[in-house]
Amino acid sequence: MGFLSDLKTAAKNTSDRADQEYETQKYKAEINSKKNYIEKGYKEIGELYYQNVKDPDADFAGKSKEIVDRIDADLARIDELNKLIEENIASHEAQREKNKADAAEEEARKKAEKEAAEAAKKE
Repeated sequence: MGFLSDLKTAAKNTSDRADQEYETQKYKAEINSKKNYIEKGYKEIGELYYQNVKDPDADFAGKSKEIVDRIDADLARIDELNKLIEENIASHEAQREKNKADAAEEEARKKAEKEAAEAAKKE
């Protein structure tokens, strides 16, 4: 490929890589947030258990079920986010490969046009 074509492809791929990184970091930030909520949930369950040991008549089951459900929802969201990260990376890698293929195709087209123009001059 020619220098300009390589430069254009590199610029597109750099931009695409930045987009990928931004999206990935956004997902990772949400994952970290969910992990913090999960840790808080575990702590709340521990506190509820402690209170239940001190006072067996306390409503441990009802309150702990709410927390467990919340933790399960956060864990499910983390799984979704990890899948989104994988899809994001695969999608951007495919786009970068397409950029390279498009640049090679453009270069081949220009070369064919140049050869055709030179052949026309000789006639």
